[in-house]
Amino acid sequence: MLELIKENPKVAQSYIAKVLNINSRSKVERIMNQLKTNGLIDRKRADRSGEWILMNKEQKEQKEQNEQRTERTERTERANYRGENNTINRRKP
Repeated sequence: MLELIKENPKVAQSYIAKVLNINSRSKVERIMNQLKTNGLIDRKRADRSGEWILMNKEQKEQKEQNEQRTERTERTERANYRGENNTINRRKP
């Protein structure tokens, strides 16, 4: 499966199923989701116009760092929205 992605990053799951003689595209989808979870592949863009990317160790680490940074930013934005860090919402004595 990884070799097919390497040869053609835009390969369709149905084509992978046909070439590897797998009965259903959904089984290919489950396998590819496991590969994504394990950090071996990633998806650039979505659906029909997207590409699969084979991830090396550095790319995997960079993606994890970006996800952590995004999570911290979202937490801060939620806290600001609730007024926890907003001095305007504080009452004056």
